[in-house]
Amino acid sequence: MYCPNCKKEVGEDDRFCPECGTRTIVQQQCANCGEPLEPGMLFCPECGQAVGGQNRGQDQREERTAAGRSFRQEEDSGKYEQQPAQQRDAGREKYPYQRDARQGADPGRYEQQPAQRTAGEKRKLPAGALLGICAGVLVIAAGVFALTQLRSGDSEKQEGEPETVQVQEEGTEEEAQEETQEEAVVITPEISEVPDASSNEVVTVLGDNTQEEEQEEAQEIPKSFEGAKEKAAQQEVVTAGGQLDLQHMGNLLANAGATYGTYVLDITNQQEYDGGGAESPLPASALIGVPILFTIADGVDKGEIDLNTPVTFHYTFENGRGSLTSAADGYSLPISQLLSEALTNSDNNALNSLMDFLTLEKINDTCHSYGFTSVDMQRKLISGSSDLENYISAKDAAMMLNAIYQDNFTGIGKSFLELNFKISSVDTANRGMYPACVGCDTFLNLNGITDSRYNEIGLIQNGDEVFILSVFTCNGEGTVSAAALTTLTSYVVSTLQAQ
Repeated sequence: MYCPNCKKEVGEDDRFCPECGTRTIVQQQCANCGEPLEPGMLFCPECGQAVGGQNRGQDQREERTAAGRSFRQEEDSGKYEQQPAQQRDAGREKYPYQRDARQGADPGRYEQQPAQRTAGEKRKLPAGALLGICAGVLVIAAGVFALTQLRSGDSEKQEGEPETVQVQEEGTEEEAQEETQEEAVVITPEISEVPDASSNEVVTVLGDNTQEEEQEEAQEIPKSFEGAKEKAAQQEVVTAGGQLDLQHMGNLLANAGATYGTYVLDITNQQEYDGGGAESPLPASALIGVPILFTIADGVDKGEIDLNTPVTFHYTFENGRGSLTSAADGYSLPISQLLSEALTNSDNNALNSLMDFLTLEKINDTCHSYGFTSVDMQRKLISGSSDLENYISAKDAAMMLNAIYQDNFTGIGKSFLELNFKISSVDTANRGMYPACVGCDTFLNLNGITDSRYNEIGLIQNGDEVFILSVFTCNGEGTVSAAALTTLTSYVVSTLQAQ
């Protein structure tokens, strides 16, 4: 038998080691190979034979000794030092001579042996604790999992429809088609329900109301001459007027014994009056100035004509009206100056020079392109007779003048007319409308007179009322027709009122 501490052989009857004073245990041997076995060994280190059952009784004694030493070594080194002292004291009583020998023992062996026994105990003690910890972890994990499932179930119930939508989106095409068919089946009864007769009547009334509203909205949109250059565009703006007595107007001119064409364009009220022959092309005489002015305005607006462009002046009409004389024949004058002379003085030579520059074809084509088809320029102004004549209707002349007055052309507009489109008050030929318009706010006019004709167009503003009066007479006596026109103009000025 050996001391478990210092490995010294001790007697079988010795309870304590005579060398170190440690409680002794019985040293066992392997039954197979005879190898000495340390306390607590389960297998022989030499042959591997299981020896756990051979020294159970001895192991119990060894375990008590080793457990006490391990506890003292790990928990408190002070206690460990004290316990051997007690053992030494106990041993000293029986073996007092052994104390010094113990102190001289190898400390390495003294420290290592308990470590081996403690290691064996450490492998056994944590096993139960480890199982308990694992069981606790499993229980906690199971509880957390169950709680998570409960919360997940609640969330699914709250989401409801979104979850269903997701499932539908992830479904197959066939499922989507089946669902579409089911929806169609649900919708079909709603569509197949036929409304009663009263419902149909309501729908009809709503449709009628919608048409009426569209008509009312169209009527509410104010019509305007703005941008209305064409004859058709102006015609859409005007309606038949009701303030003037057309029969009375016709009688006033018929008494002069001439063929006439009369037209009134009420700009303020957007109305028109045909006093007789308004659409008939009649000889224009000096009123060819209106289509010439219109053609130049169109050319300037399109950038084709520059008012500063010089034009050669030709004096071909003897004893004509105006300030330009034969002395200026052959000189180059700007278009703006010639146009001003033609309108302010009804200068036949200035009009003829502008016709040379523009050409008769250009004047006709321009006027026709805007719908003024009564314009027919065939010749220049002459003092004698000719088979050719220049024609224009009273209505076309009025609407061409209105297109310019509304500033629908860039370069020539209302301000240009106010400066240039008026016969001088000292001109003795200014006899038709002028006497009746002396008291008006604005009077712009152009006239032409011969022995058998008197033609005049005037733009008149009387208070808030603005209108254009266009009159052409022929086959009569010029002075008589001019006097009849004065009477007619007085009637129109006094009758037309802004509404």
